[in-house]
Amino acid sequence: MNVGLNKTEKAVLGLLIEDSNRTADVLATDIGVTKRTIERTLVSLQKKGKIERIGSKRDGKWIVIR
Repeated sequence: MNVGLNKTEKAVLGLLIEDSNRTADVLATDIGVTKRTIERTLVSLQKKGKIERIGSKRDGKWIVIR
């Protein structure tokens, strides 16, 4: 499942599996990176088909695709 992912992408996936409502700010704090790094990681994971956004930016959540 996590083949071809860097350590930040793996960490983000793990945290989103636990709680799909986590924001980029919370993810950044949990992992210890900047919010911008999380934003780039989320885009990368979307392009790789690992996550999908359901709902709006404000009220949505992430769905991890296994």
